[in-house]
Amino acid sequence: MDNYIFLINNVVLIVVSVILSLVFLAVPLPRNAGLNNYRISLRFLAISYFILAVLTLLNLLSDNREIDFRIDLTAISLQTILFSVTLISLFDNHFAN
Repeated sequence: MDNYIFLINNVVLIVVSVILSLVFLAVPLPRNAGLNNYRISLRFLAISYFILAVLTLLNLLSDNREIDFRIDLTAISLQTILFSVTLISLFDNHFAN
């Protein structure tokens, strides 16, 4: 029963992450110089969600029935780095340029 709930949880996470990644890539933005940081942030978030979906899929496809902490720690680390870079680029204009 626990494996079934774990599987459903991860499948939903993969689907939502891919959808959010595609939405962030497809958001139409006008070519305004003031929106450059926002455009960069959307790209970083799209990459972040896509990487999370791929790593979760790798975790599901592994033969090990237990949680693979190496994949989870890699996903968490990449998410932290990408979200931090996104927030920094939104607050500090000179960092993103």
